[in-house]
Amino acid sequence: INSINMDKKKTNKTINNIEENYTIIETNISKYNDIRDELNKSISNTYIEKLNEKYEIIINNLKEEENIIKEIEKKVKKLDTSCHNTFNNKDVNKICNNYKKYYETIINIFVNDVKDVNDIVKKYNENNTDKLEEYQTNYNYIDYNKDGKYLERE
Repeated sequence: INSINMDKKKTNKTINNIEENYTIIETNISKYNDIRDELNKSISNTYIEKLNEKYEIIINNLKEEENIIKEIEKKVKKLDTSCHNTFNNKDVNKICNNYKKYYETIINIFVNDVKDVNDIVKKYNENNTDKLEEYQTNYNYIDYNKDGKYLERE
């Protein structure tokens, strides 16, 4: 009976950790989306010839997005270690079934954002002597849930 109680405590602790980590991921995804909205406004309200005037804001938006992704990544790694069983809790099972898809989506959206910004920077650089640097990141498109699809890849 004592080992059953220990197993229950361990399972409940795991469930709580999954829920806490996922809540942090959701909060960070919301922050990411707010910054992405700012980025899109900056890009859509800027003529290529005037990119140098908004460049710093745009690059800072990408840096903020990337920092949030790094925070999400830490929590995803924790879910990777916790979500290896089926639990007697449908909400937690749903989290464990879906978090990889959400992580894959946000990474691939970020890579799209970087690609889009760098395409605009290239166009700007073609016609200007004051060259702007392309944004550098180590992130690439991923298929994190290993389903053969790259969600949100352009």
